[in-house]
Amino acid sequence: MNTIEQLVVSGSHREVGRGIGLRFAGAIHRLFDNYDFLQKQLLPFLKTSAGQSFFQSCLKMHQTHFPQYIAELEGLADGSGRPFEEIFAVNLRGEFAGRIALAHPTDGTTPAGVQGCTDCLVLTPDAALIGHNEDGPPAGHGNMYCVSPSMIAPLSRLFVIRGFCPAMPPVLMNSGFCIR
Repeated sequence: MNTIEQLVVSGSHREVGRGIGLRFAGAIHRLFDNYDFLQKQLLPFLKTSAGQSFFQSCLKMHQTHFPQYIAELEGLADGSGRPFEEIFAVNLRGEFAGRIALAHPTDGTTPAGVQGCTDCLVLTPDAALIGHNEDGPPAGHGNMYCVSPSMIAPLSRLFVIRGFCPAMPPVLMNSGFCIR
């Protein structure tokens, strides 16, 4: 059985992101360097005028409505040494995949790079059990960790893939509830 590495981090959203980035910089680089969807589709799309236009519109919307997530992703980029553009775009990979598909129609199947994982969560009086099957891209396998950020009460633990915003995965709350 694989264990999940745990990290406790505190501070503002940006400081939490930076702390995560500093701790997992090597793993984030390996993941992003080997993430085919990022390297072969997303980064080339971001070099086009359509890609930049969509990126800027998403960024503006998130800065307006979700500034704490932007601060966290900026900190993650700073701490890991990855460009913010990559960190932000990977965290919106589903949205970008749709735009890429419009620009380059295929047979209608979901690209492997944007498939997501499936989690099964079981809470007993003695334990919280989490099953995770890594349905995502091969570059993400083995890259999950557990973070306890101080600025998100009453949450206790967030399960995260390195390089991704902790808002995406399952959350184990202090009250014993687990949400996805």
